[in-house]
Amino acid sequence: ELSDWVGEMEKEVETLEPIGIVPEKIKEQLEEHTALCDKLNGRKPDFDNVVSMGNELLTIPRPAEHSGAKEVIDELSDLQKRWNGVVSALNDRQGILTIYYTKSQTYYQIFIVIETWLVSVDDRLAPLEESATTPEAIQEQVAVVESVQQEFSAYEPEWEKLSEAADDFSNSRPENDPARDEIKGKVSGLGDKMKAAKSAVKEKANTLQGSLADTEKAVGDLKDVLAFVEARQNDLDSAEAPDVEPEKIEE
Repeated sequence: ELSDWVGEMEKEVETLEPIGIVPEKIKEQLEEHTALCDKLNGRKPDFDNVVSMGNELLTIPRPAEHSGAKEVIDELSDLQKRWNGVVSALNDRQGILTIYYTKSQTYYQIFIVIETWLVSVDDRLAPLEESATTPEAIQEQVAVVESVQQEFSAYEPEWEKLSEAADDFSNSRPENDPARDEIKGKVSGLGDKMKAAKSAVKEKANTLQGSLADTEKAVGDLKDVLAFVEARQNDLDSAEAPDVEPEKIEE
């Protein structure tokens, strides 16, 4: 019975799903792994008992032709080998899960910080799509864009940390592990978003500077026109009314 149970454990260990890359997933796998180890440890007394009984049988004197000692030794050796194989596999996976969990936390914490910041950049740039019509309104938009541009410089060190953490996490996994490409792909995708946002901010800054110059010129021209009209109106108001002959009016 114990031999059949060990066989089931062997199959269960062999069919364990690949270790994930998201901290929450790896934590879940760690909890499942702990349960599996507890399951194995729960049968350890039975295993020790079988081995003990087998060793006792070997000490009982029997006629050589009926001893069966070789069969007992072979069965015990096979059981111990398989049991130790399951224990070794679980211990190895436990170590790997612990390492991956730590590395994934470092990687994802930085990833989420940058991803969340990029979302905030989009949220702040979206209202700027509406054209401002006064120099003051345009200057407010310019201030927003300049603030975002400064943030890009501030987030450069975070990006470097993310790249290093991603490389560390990826390189810690086997070369044939698909998760390596998945990790690098997520960082590459985030990098593309960051480049696109940076380009959009730069383009918006140039557009706003041009709009500000044009608007200020238009406002200046309008002020000149208004000043001219006001001056002409003042001239007219201060001018003396011309003399008109009554006869001319009657005509």
